[in-house]
Amino acid sequence: MSHVEDRNYHQLRAEAELQLAERSDDPAIANIHRELAAMHRRLLMTTVEADESLALAATPIRRGH
Repeated sequence: MSHVEDRNYHQLRAEAELQLAERSDDPAIANIHRELAAMHRRLLMTTVEADESLALAATPIRRGH
């Protein structure tokens, strides 16, 4: 899976888990969905940070003369 696919997946899953939490009548189940949403947001941020690191590593260093 590419980083773009990873980002999209985790974004969609986080949103879906929050919707499930909002619809749940059971507070314990709602909390589980919120925890899953938080996990997917963390994984989303990890992929974004990885993409930024790759972009920085691929940027040539320009030295002024």
